[in-house]
Amino acid sequence: MTLSLSDALRWCHEHHVDGNGQLVWKLWNFGHARFVGETVDTSVTTVTYAAPEILNGRKKADANVLASVSMDRWSLGLILYELHTKKTYFSSSNFAEFQLASEEGTAFEPALEAIQENDARKAIRGLLETDPEKRYTHETLREVYFGKL
Repeated sequence: MTLSLSDALRWCHEHHVDGNGQLVWKLWNFGHARFVGETVDTSVTTVTYAAPEILNGRKKADANVLASVSMDRWSLGLILYELHTKKTYFSSSNFAEFQLASEEGTAFEPALEAIQENDARKAIRGLLETDPEKRYTHETLREVYFGKL
């Protein structure tokens, strides 16, 4: 965790982010944290940041959705999108479309035209992979997005 916080602070310095009292970044809500393999309470998640596997479990009222690292990587993709575009990825209309596509098992291709940087676009696309087995790992993300550090 220290390395992550240090990397975040270094990024802020390199990008001249003003570290004043109004700028507080919340890195994690530990109130809903789960160990990998623990059951996820799908009723208390922020749906617009929830991974498709959580949403599908919520829709089916499945109490056996197990926490995985890839779920957090999905959320990270949405957060990175927000940092690059200064807006959330999902609006109420395109979130409904995403949910429908997810339920039907149809392909989801994230709309990333608003992101100028190619490495960022590639990283976010890899994190917003609906199949958790194909979603970028932390190592792949670091190589694609942070490989130049």
